[in-house]
Amino acid sequence: ATRDCVSNLTAKIGELRESPDTGDDTEYMLNLFEGFLDRRSVDPKPFLAALWLHTPHAPTPALPRFYHAYNAAIRGPNGDYLGTISQMDEQLGRLGLMLRDRQLEENTLIWFSSDNGPVSTGAAGKHEILSLTNGLRQCKGSLFEGGIRSLSFITWPAAIRSHMEMWAPAAAYDILPTLLDAMQTTYPNPHWARDGVSLLPRIKGSESVSSPRQPTK
Repeated sequence: ATRDCVSNLTAKIGELRESPDTGDDTEYMLNLFEGFLDRRSVDPKPFLAALWLHTPHAPTPALPRFYHAYNAAIRGPNGDYLGTISQMDEQLGRLGLMLRDRQLEENTLIWFSSDNGPVSTGAAGKHEILSLTNGLRQCKGSLFEGGIRSLSFITWPAAIRSHMEMWAPAAAYDILPTLLDAMQTTYPNPHWARDGVSLLPRIKGSESVSSPRQPTK
């Protein structure tokens, strides 16, 4: 086998698959999640679902519909990278509709987070990297902000009634303490060391979003 088709996979994605599988892995994961929601309707207990969406990861093979939507991108065609972001964005919207149609939207907490800053392919110039990181220094693999500072958002209509922005430092290890706090559940091993803190007081508005981090008790 040769690797002469690796640089652009858009020609074969979605063409060799039968409906409803288009070849988008994020769509496939959401199909599985939808089946999970339908099965749990028989036993409607609270649930935790971790969806690792990696459509915008290298080699970023966008479906033709999304690829061709970005032919006029800055610095020439960039349909694969920008297209896969739009593919994932469409599926996130679909996730919201799944919950809404099943009357689960109001009290379901959705926590979306990227895992790191953008990656440099080696061919990218300094201007392009600064543009991708919004001016932050360096990129993925670096401990500077360009490598470790990334976006995150939470939706939870039952607890978050209005838009808010939090610029205080937070990290992935804050997710577990926050969820345990939201469920009013204690640690099964309280003597174990904990890295993160609960962000629930900030999310619910009982604490300023700019308050210093305090250890979780």
